[in-house]
Amino acid sequence: MATNKQEQAKAIYELWDVILQHRWRFVLPAFLVMALVLLSSLFLPRKYQATAHFERRNAPELIEAIRSGASESYIDPMQSLNKEIAGSHAIAQVIQDLRPRLEKVGYIKSESDFLQLRSKVKQQLLVNREYADNTRIQLKLELILDDPNIAALIVNGLVDRYINTTRSAMVDRAHSSISYFDGLIAEHRTELEKKQQELGEFEQEHALLLPEQPFSIQTQLGETQEELGRLTTDLEGLEIRRRTLRDAIAQEPTTTPSVVRGPNPERVRLTLKMEKLQENIREHITTMRMTEQHPEVMALRDQEKELQAKIDATDEHIVTATENHPNPKRAELELRLTGANAERDALNEQITLRREKIAELTAMSADMLPVRAKHRKLVAGVDTSQKDVDYYQNMRRRAENYLTPETGDRGVQLEFIRRAEALRHPVSPNLVQVILVAGFLGVAAGALSVFLAHRTDESFRNARQLSEATTIPLLGSVSELITRQHRRMRKLRYSVVYPMNAAVMASVLLLFAGVLYLDLERPEVLEQIKDRAKSAVTAQAETEPNETPTIGLAAVEQKPH
Repeated sequence: MATNKQEQAKAIYELWDVILQHRWRFVLPAFLVMALVLLSSLFLPRKYQATAHFERRNAPELIEAIRSGASESYIDPMQSLNKEIAGSHAIAQVIQDLRPRLEKVGYIKSESDFLQLRSKVKQQLLVNREYADNTRIQLKLELILDDPNIAALIVNGLVDRYINTTRSAMVDRAHSSISYFDGLIAEHRTELEKKQQELGEFEQEHALLLPEQPFSIQTQLGETQEELGRLTTDLEGLEIRRRTLRDAIAQEPTTTPSVVRGPNPERVRLTLKMEKLQENIREHITTMRMTEQHPEVMALRDQEKELQAKIDATDEHIVTATENHPNPKRAELELRLTGANAERDALNEQITLRREKIAELTAMSADMLPVRAKHRKLVAGVDTSQKDVDYYQNMRRRAENYLTPETGDRGVQLEFIRRAEALRHPVSPNLVQVILVAGFLGVAAGALSVFLAHRTDESFRNARQLSEATTIPLLGSVSELITRQHRRMRKLRYSVVYPMNAAVMASVLLLFAGVLYLDLERPEVLEQIKDRAKSAVTAQAETEPNETPTIGLAAVEQKPH
């Protein structure tokens, strides 16, 4: 592992030694090749790109209308749209329309130039789809020519031609749609009137069997069935009430006993005895001056407590007499039961009448289902015809609206998002690419020169190389003898000559690169410089001829004197 690293380090050192030994063999060819590439790029033909953005937006209503009856569809597939905008026929027509202007500026001088331009436009024109869906398509047109004005003129002419052609075609299609819808409206309106007349006659003939009539059999049958259901429900509730009344009557007795109550004589006797005892206690306390702790008073208090307990345990009133009377609640329940029976009889009679009426109406409505089925069919036919008439009237109204916009869009928006401009920045050659190519070719030329110089170099740089190449034994070596003059010359080369050469080469390369940058990226600045130079030369040329005749004239005038 260490041996491999040492060999790699030795190889790198030898390579760097070779580069240092033949550095000018690398620098000079690299400089010459780079300068030659940059200089030749100034004379390469320039190519300019013109770009235009176009959008077509289709209205959904228009799509539906045209699909429903127009002779052609407004929705063009992408391939058809590209062909209409940038097809061979479109390119030939646009160039033919622009031919007088191109001949006037000298861009086309013969028929071969015209054919060559048309072929070049067909090859260089690119149509890219930036966005597309069911209703909107955005396109970008790109054309690369040697003249930016001509490229922009042709691209804008292609889009303008498509917009004008499409709008004209849409006007014709809208008129065709209007005529088509007029015929359909008249046809469906005649059919609608015929169906409405047939429906009216049928309704007059079968008025009682139709559900929409207020006194039709179906309405009467439905109302009678509702009444029967309500009466049946009432009868069921009435039966429940009668059963409840009968149960309540069975639980009530026929008569109810009447009880007469009076004061209890025993309680009255005990009460009188209590009063006498309390009078005796007061006499002992007040008259005889006895205290509550006196034995007689305490005995009297005990008697009072026993007597009070007997009074509390004795009822205040007792039954003195008992009598039997008729039960009024039973009489009331019997009366309510009688009313419920009468109401039941009335409900049964009404239910019987409703059932008889339902049977009668059912017998009368034996032909109702076929009549109603035919009536529904006639109504559906009238509704369908009316919807058709309304639909085609709406479509015709929309087709008329497509002819009203002043912009000429007619329901399809054709928008020139951004027109192509005459850009002065060429797309070919490219500044970055030229610099990269110059650098790559310069480095390749320098490396090739160093490689050839190294392969053809047979000189010995040290004693070891000499001893390895010959069989003469190496006894010793003498170092290079450097005089003061050699030292001064070497110092002069390293401090003055070599930096000056590098500065001159870098200046030349920067000058060529700067001129190329101005020519490709800032042509307006270069044009201004050229105009100023021409103005200075013109001013100097105008000044010099004026000075010479003046001197000559002065000499002629002074000569006679």
